[in-house]
Amino acid sequence: CRDKAIEELAFAYAAEPGSALPATCPYLAELVAWSVHIQIILEELPELRRAILADGVDGASTRSNSERFVKQYSSLVDDIERLHTHAALTHHTVDIGLKALLAFDRAGIGREPLGEEAASDQMIRTAATAAATAMTVVDSDNLGVKAVRPVTRSLRGLVLLPYWAILGLTRGGQLARFLGQFGLAAGA
Repeated sequence: CRDKAIEELAFAYAAEPGSALPATCPYLAELVAWSVHIQIILEELPELRRAILADGVDGASTRSNSERFVKQYSSLVDDIERLHTHAALTHHTVDIGLKALLAFDRAGIGREPLGEEAASDQMIRTAATAAATAMTVVDSDNLGVKAVRPVTRSLRGLVLLPYWAILGLTRGGQLARFLGQFGLAAGA
């Protein structure tokens, strides 16, 4: 790619003033895109690791591709954090950046089947929150139809009760977990 980009530039510089130049320089564009990708991965990968660790604390699946990535490539991300990412790219930073791009691509972060995430506390909270929010919007004065308000109020109550129970059980509170387990044991 580099050699072909240099050829494109050499052709453009050697052309007579006023002569037609190619409409695009695809190899030069590819080379520039690679440098941008490397700069982005060097800046964002440490932030991504922090977000993945925070998601884990918040109840995300511990078997996700992102969790495996954080464990498998922790030394690579540590190396990136020691770099001065806002400085000009050097041979060393390009090498680390290419390793990071390859690692990120291989990790498959965000490409997990939804079924793998469905049982995580975070996904359950997200689904419950979405349902509760949707019912609140449907029941609002600005959107709701007054004739069906008694029905939407009942539905809202039916949705909000499990929402608060799910939120309490998945947030890690000991009292909520105890009550949930007690209710299950009592056959409720």
